[in-house]
Amino acid sequence: MMFFTSGIKPGLWYYIRSMMSIRSKYMLASLIVAFSTARAQNLVVNGSFEEYTECPPSFGYWANVVGWISPYTQSADYYNACASGTVCSVPLNYGGYQFAADGDAYMGLITYSTANAGLGREVIASQLTEALVPGVPTFVSYKV
Repeated sequence: MMFFTSGIKPGLWYYIRSMMSIRSKYMLASLIVAFSTARAQNLVVNGSFEEYTECPPSFGYWANVVGWISPYTQSADYYNACASGTVCSVPLNYGGYQFAADGDAYMGLITYSTANAGLGREVIASQLTEALVPGVPTFVSYKV
């Protein structure tokens, strides 16, 4: 392959070629990172519990959250800043003082308890927007 290098000293030409290859490698790495993160998507509807039908007046109002169910005990608690009083408000409520990780709302669950068999395990669930694909890695995160 022959390049037209009239007026450019050989050492400078090699420097320019090496810089272009570094720049090309950097651009390629940037594109790979951009496209690999751009493919990520959220498959959970209303993951921060911001969509609701009514502010929670007390405990157990999980059914007010759009897109979520409590299939077993029916006793999960919905906390939202729109609630009046301190029973289910955010950040100050009966359970303590905690801001929402994202937005103004969160759910409260008892994951295991031997004190009361009826409230031993609270579960919430939501239908994913797309089915999971076997063999494709899935990343799940939540705040505790």
